[in-house]
Amino acid sequence: MDPMQRARHMAYEQPSKPIATSLLMTQNRLREHALKSVQEPKKQMPDPEQEKQMKVVGQLKAAEAHNRLRLMRLRFQFMRAQEIKYLISCQPTAREAIRLEVFLPPKSHAVKSHDSLRPLQ
Repeated sequence: MDPMQRARHMAYEQPSKPIATSLLMTQNRLREHALKSVQEPKKQMPDPEQEKQMKVVGQLKAAEAHNRLRLMRLRFQFMRAQEIKYLISCQPTAREAIRLEVFLPPKSHAVKSHDSLRPLQ
């Protein structure tokens, strides 16, 4: 038999007695370990000091992420404004440059909407 046919034949052949016993023992150990881990959940009560430290670390990470997003937004707005200014400056006539500037302002003017109700209403 060539090696491929032999491998196919051995895949469906019953394992030898020592191999079968070792497989059975391994499956039993795995089953016991799974039962033990389910029955005994980890009982870790975090130290109050450690819990406070973890909370501070989480707040610092959130602040850093917020700052990264803010910087990325500012960088994007700056790059967009530069690109629009460049496009405006490359227009062949002043009329087309003004028209493009009207339709694509270099800086978008954000309108801040505020709640007209007083906080107690």
